[in-house]
Amino acid sequence: MNPGLRGFGRGFGPGHRLALAAASVVAVALVGCAASLPPTVLVPTTDNGAKTSAYFNQGAPFAVVRDSTGTLLAALEPAVVGSSTYLRLWYMVENDGDAPFEVDPQTDFHLRYRVKSSGAAQEITPDAPGTIVERLDDVRPARPSRRFERDVERRDAAGKWMGAYWSDTHEWDQRRTLLRRETVLAGSRVHGFAYFPVPMHFEEAAGDDEGRTRFTFKDKNTPASNDDFDVSVRLTSPAGVQTLAFRPEDSR
Repeated sequence: MNPGLRGFGRGFGPGHRLALAAASVVAVALVGCAASLPPTVLVPTTDNGAKTSAYFNQGAPFAVVRDSTGTLLAALEPAVVGSSTYLRLWYMVENDGDAPFEVDPQTDFHLRYRVKSSGAAQEITPDAPGTIVERLDDVRPARPSRRFERDVERRDAAGKWMGAYWSDTHEWDQRRTLLRRETVLAGSRVHGFAYFPVPMHFEEAAGDDEGRTRFTFKDKNTPASNDDFDVSVRLTSPAGVQTLAFRPEDSR
């Protein structure tokens, strides 16, 4: 016996030992409560007061906001860079107005995720492009995990929107697709990714759910179901600041 364990349990009667065993079972059960949610995808909501519509391409959801000043397109998807987990925002904006405007993800973009049952909420800003580049340099090939990317084939892309998404996910080195501070001139557009570090773990579902993604939360505020949490992103559009809300949905 390990000398450090000698005497362990002395002074405990049968009742105490049964209580200790029961507590161990409860602890194991509590760990089990952090099991992954069902296969999940983040779908933009259209009932939050914003002029947002949900656009689907091969079943993958994108938020679209359009008015006379231009078009904003956004999607949230899981990504792993090195050993770090992110919700990755794909953002595309077209400026149809008469004046330029500036996009600065480090100051203008914020993600908020909320667990309804506990009331816990967290505000998250994107990691700096330099941080992402350093983590990309630590992995080969130099791109985030491809396991969770939407499988949008170029030949089936719907116009320039999905063509831009396909290029950012499959054609260009991910260093090039990082969103940085940018002036969007009248008549031009910008697109790319911002990475929000989140206390989540992502895994591919198996069996009949292969190709779908399960979410597990790393902290104690673990949602009981997909209905128990939501995510929103505040960002810049030609018309000003927009807040896009995303609702977790079962992707099966």
